Amino acid sequence: MLRIILLLILAFSVIFSLFYLIRSNQKVEVKRSSERIYYLPLGDSLTIGLGVSEEERWPNILVSRLQKQRMPIQLGVNPAISGYTTEDLIREELPVVKQYQPDLVTILIGANDSFINLDLNVFRSNMQIILKEANEVVNDPSSVVVMTIPDYSIAFLPYGNQVPTKEKIITYNQIIKEEANKMGMPVIDIFSFSQNLQDPQYYIDGGLHPSGLGYQKWVDFIYPQVSKLLRNRGK
Repeated sequence: MLRIILLLILAFSVIFSLFYLIRSNQKVEVKRSSERIYYLPLGDSLTIGLGVSEEERWPNILVSRLQKQRMPIQLGVNPAISGYTTEDLIREELPVVKQYQPDLVTILIGANDSFINLDLNVFRSNMQIILKEANEVVNDPSSVVVMTIPDYSIAFLPYGNQVPTKEKIITYNQIIKEEANKMGMPVIDIFSFSQNLQDPQYYIDGGLHPSGLGYQKWVDFIYPQVSKLLRNRGK
């Protein structure tokens, strides 16, 4: 009798696990419309919006504003993960790009690479792989929008002359710009913009990660450039 009860419990556990997995996948899955521009953002904590709600993430705010202007755009999955480096993006996020075949991709990566002092030659090689493979899927370099690393060094100003420094971030950003320019991809310079965004209300933790209000300011800067790119698609 005890054996039968244990088998029933085991069967119930398996069924419950399968049901949970199916429900979880349903939450992640986005039904794609062929009539819309399918958008997929790549990146790290700055793209997944560490510390803010889903609606406060800058990709979500951007899509909402574009839709209000009757732009036929659809936000797909957001595979960004906090702490991700270029190597993580290559391993974990590029397969998602290949799976979903988006029409528009944004790439904001490198903050963690610069923080851990990843070798610049390795960083350049990783960026080349990311941009090349993203372009192979989208098949339109103007629809792969590359963004520079924001000036997160302001978060460390209260602690004196420490790394990471602004100059180091600039060095990594120069590589991002050079590789994007080689591919003919548009670059949105978040670094320069973020230097004027130092009010504490725009951050959740002293200047390192933007708040919902901070991401709204980001989109004030990003929106006109992406809107123009989308309106010129195919011309």
